[in-house]
Amino acid sequence: MNKLIRQSAVFNIICFLWLKIKAIADRSLSGGILRAIMNFFGRLTDASGIRQLFLSRSATDEKWRESMTYRLIDAVVNFIPWLIGKISDKFEPLLGGSFIFRGLRKLGGFAPYMVCLSLVVMMSVHHKYWNNTYSLVLAVLSIGFLWLSSIRGKGAGRIDIAAIGFWPIVFAVVCVASAMWSRNVNDSFRFLIFFITCMMLAAACVSSVSSEKQLYALLLSCALGLIICSVYGFYQKFVLGIPASSSFTDLSLNATMPGRVYSFFDNPNTFANVLVFFAPLMLTLTIYAPKMWTKVVFALAFIVAAGALLTTFSRGAWLAFAASVAIIVLLLRPRLIPLFVVAVIIMLPFLPASIFNRIITIFVGGDSSINSRAYIYTAMYELIKDYPLTGVGLGAGAVKKIADYGGYYQAHFPFVHAHSIYLEICAESGIMAITSFVFTVFFALKKGVTTVKSKAASPLLKGVGAGCVGGIAGAMVFGITDYGWYYPRVMVFFWILAAIVYTAAKLCKQRANQE
Repeated sequence: MNKLIRQSAVFNIICFLWLKIKAIADRSLSGGILRAIMNFFGRLTDASGIRQLFLSRSATDEKWRESMTYRLIDAVVNFIPWLIGKISDKFEPLLGGSFIFRGLRKLGGFAPYMVCLSLVVMMSVHHKYWNNTYSLVLAVLSIGFLWLSSIRGKGAGRIDIAAIGFWPIVFAVVCVASAMWSRNVNDSFRFLIFFITCMMLAAACVSSVSSEKQLYALLLSCALGLIICSVYGFYQKFVLGIPASSSFTDLSLNATMPGRVYSFFDNPNTFANVLVFFAPLMLTLTIYAPKMWTKVVFALAFIVAAGALLTTFSRGAWLAFAASVAIIVLLLRPRLIPLFVVAVIIMLPFLPASIFNRIITIFVGGDSSINSRAYIYTAMYELIKDYPLTGVGLGAGAVKKIADYGGYYQAHFPFVHAHSIYLEICAESGIMAITSFVFTVFFALKKGVTTVKSKAASPLLKGVGAGCVGGIAGAMVFGITDYGWYYPRVMVFFWILAAIVYTAAKLCKQRANQE
């Protein structure tokens, strides 16, 4: 396919015109000025302290792997696969030839593809028919298949604690403890089930995906799920029709704005979270995917996701997406940052009036959605000040109960959650939770950056590293004014995205060791 495209007349004409335009631009004064600005940004980022911070070697995980705590956690978490391995070794002479034993051994290799199936299913089922128990079942099956692979022996089927790292483990332990000391135990334990679902699927992803082929399958599953939910979003908008709702929009300030698309999810901001997570990954894979047909698939996924993101009319998501693309450009081609800024400015006047007006409402004031956040953030500040160490308990329900009945929230708008992932985590589980979460995100970004810059990384791993950095960074920008984890599927998607970058870093390290 690549060869046919390069031999085509259209391709050669485009290349000829591009080289002519480039030669003229290189000789012009404006071209020289632009080139100087681009080179300046390239040198600035190459020598920046932030770049060195992300590329510097970290000894945290290495020191932790030498500790007794690590060995204890590893032994507890991997007790079942160890036991399965011991039993299968003992009965191998007796059962090795049986049909059931061979079938179970083959099922063990299905673990990474169970994660793929889980991702597609969670992206493709309408919220009317969705039950969060389905996520738990998929997570249990994924871990179950991983454990079954222990029958193969040689340490197979283990949860890779080393690849997951220190800070995600700390965050998980603090969240479990937070459910124990909660002031609303019932709601906290219900929410803990969602956290356990995320932990299992993330662990299954990092531990079972052991080759770039399997990672490729996971990325294509992600693209498929994204295409399905985005295309349904367009169907919802242009065929079914969505009336404007006061639940999602201040209609007094946005009278001409159409209804906001939410696809298979319950809320436009929820759908926007999913798109912000994965659209940047589709963009980088369009560039770095090794096969032409998969480039087309990833490009299609990116285009429909970016288009669907506009139909959500989520201002925070638009800003987050712009930030994620800017970070990808900064990571891969820092010299192009000035062009990116100019392109964004030029594009604004050409946006549809409804989208442009929606952006303007960020700055003009008077929007009830923005105004209500002042009351929410004030209440969260006072609540966190009173419960700084432990928080009030895992789950938005625990925070809502204290905020409402403790007298912290004074507005007439109903309180749902903190409208900020940082405030919500701190209010739920205290200072240790938010600290470990921030470090978890930082090291996920660090793993993505080091993967992109590693000489051992394949083009696929570079694309995954850059896309995950963009998606996670976009999620963190969106999280300043939104708490997407209120919808459990979004929380699962976030941790799968983090697991993908951890997996890419693990595979990159394996390639480096082999070389």
